[in-house]
Amino acid sequence: MTSSVVCAFCGETAEGGPVYPCAIIVVARWRTPGPDQREQQLFAHAECLRARLHPDVASLARVLDADWDGDEL
Repeated sequence: MTSSVVCAFCGETAEGGPVYPCAIIVVARWRTPGPDQREQQLFAHAECLRARLHPDVASLARVLDADWDGDEL
């Protein structure tokens, strides 16, 4: 059985969209190898994530576009 996921930004269910739920991987202490490093996965609507990115970064996040074919980065 699959449980629904909640958007980390708006708190609503993030299921069934063309590119969401998006998984956001957070790595704390990423420069520290081994057991001191921490990792957690959060979820979001593509629209919520893009709205909170800096405009220079949001324009590069084409993976959040429903019509992106994945050929170019």
